[in-house]
Amino acid sequence: MSYIPPVSLGLPWYPAASHGGQFASPPPRQIVIHSCECPLTAGIAKSLAGPNWFGGTAAGTSPHGMFDQTGGVEEVHTDTIAWHCGNGNNTSVGYEHAGYAAFTRAEWTTDAGLAMLHASAKTTAKVAKALGIPGRWLSVAEVADNVQGFCTHNDMRLARGGTTHTDPGPNFPYDLYMQYVTAAMTGGSTTPPQQGDVLDMDAKELSDLIDQRLKVALGNDYAGAPLQKVVAAGPPSSRAASKVRDMAGGTGGLAGHALTQGEKLQALLDHFEIKLP
Repeated sequence: MSYIPPVSLGLPWYPAASHGGQFASPPPRQIVIHSCECPLTAGIAKSLAGPNWFGGTAAGTSPHGMFDQTGGVEEVHTDTIAWHCGNGNNTSVGYEHAGYAAFTRAEWTTDAGLAMLHASAKTTAKVAKALGIPGRWLSVAEVADNVQGFCTHNDMRLARGGTTHTDPGPNFPYDLYMQYVTAAMTGGSTTPPQQGDVLDMDAKELSDLIDQRLKVALGNDYAGAPLQKVVAAGPPSSRAASKVRDMAGGTGGLAGHALTQGEKLQALLDHFEIKLP
């Protein structure tokens, strides 16, 4: 088994006290997103990386790095196993983010939150490119199958076990985050589309985008299931699921009915309370 050298990240080095040995070949296949269950305040990444938490014996766990709105720190090199997601540790690298699993989307997307997500995405994009990990968000089923991509701590809990944590929560804006990651991997702008922008995409790209947004709305616990089965199963996993159910004719209205892209788009518009002219 060949040695996998670490990715040079250029972040301040705050070594974690608790971690495993070196990854064997093949290299890590997932990048795991965490929330550290701490306030989103400037400087907290360095503070928690220090001797009072990850840098000492108090935590007993470790991420590969952590971010707040001022930037990030590296705590375990990418050639080394960190203790961050239970039975997923041996196939993944993990990055903590200031904030709470209970955050709303609005709380994740404050100016401070977006600055943190930008900083994190630039780093994880660099890691992804170096390790050959595509910039794609995984379903729980794909995490279980050890597919390459990005996921959450909660996804690892559902797919692999060995952990009880559900972070970063159902409202983490991974759609925006993956826009930033993709832009950083391809050299494009990390500024998300604004209202009134013209979307330059073909029908399949639009269909994939709609499906991705619905996955966000419904919650990643249901990401691997066909949409009509999720909604028909009840109870609704979110307000968006309830909207889809009402739109499609109630709990019995989805039997044998595959939602059209138009219906999916309407569910998105309802979820984000967007009114078309």
